[in-house]
Amino acid sequence: MNIYEFLGTSRSGHHAVINWAFKNLCGSEYVMHGKFKENKESGLYYINEANLDLGLINDYLPKISDNCECLFLSYENSSKDFSLFSPNYKYKAPLDFKSPFFSEKPSDRKRIILIRDFYNNLSSRIKANLNNIEANIPLHPSSDFSVNFINMWKSYARDIVNNRCYSIKFEDWISNKEIRVKFLHDVFGINEIYDSSNIKGTPSSFGYGDVTNRIKEIEVDDKIKSIINSDTELKELIEALGYKNYNL
Repeated sequence: MNIYEFLGTSRSGHHAVINWAFKNLCGSEYVMHGKFKENKESGLYYINEANLDLGLINDYLPKISDNCECLFLSYENSSKDFSLFSPNYKYKAPLDFKSPFFSEKPSDRKRIILIRDFYNNLSSRIKANLNNIEANIPLHPSSDFSVNFINMWKSYARDIVNNRCYSIKFEDWISNKEIRVKFLHDVFGINEIYDSSNIKGTPSSFGYGDVTNRIKEIEVDDKIKSIINSDTELKELIEALGYKNYNL
């Protein structure tokens, strides 16, 4: 059995990237709703938001343990060291695997951070909450855009910059075939059969336009602007990942 743990913030495009990897491994995409996804023919299973609803997950895992050849887990808006299969849910190393549902440790266990340009990720989260306000829906904590989000993004970026994980940037996934091919080879040992075009993720907060230039389509609260503009580490991490800084 192989286990792949994906970490990403909401509105980062991580669902589309996971679906692309899923499709390249088994030939079909998963349906974009619900908690659990399965391709029983290949033994590939996916748990969405595996850092939440742990009771449901613990009920589900025994049902798939005999057939599971490859398990994808998505941790959304989680701490960077969260793991469903580590003691106290804190990941330290691949061999700290712990689970009552699998008789053997995985032959391959990798952790992958999927990251998006900070300013566009921020914009999409703000827009998601504006959409909820317009629809009279309560604000959702998964689209928080306060200091909590800023610190979470920085923690993911630090691990990427310090080579503590596998990673791919959403923007590279969209337009850089060479990086996509290398990512699939390094993480899964496979070639790219299906590219990033027409892969389904969750619906965009904006619903249209250039997903790499959202910051120009949204107004940022003055308090958040001040925090971002004065955060030297944030700006250094943005540049270290090859992104552009803005003075909001």
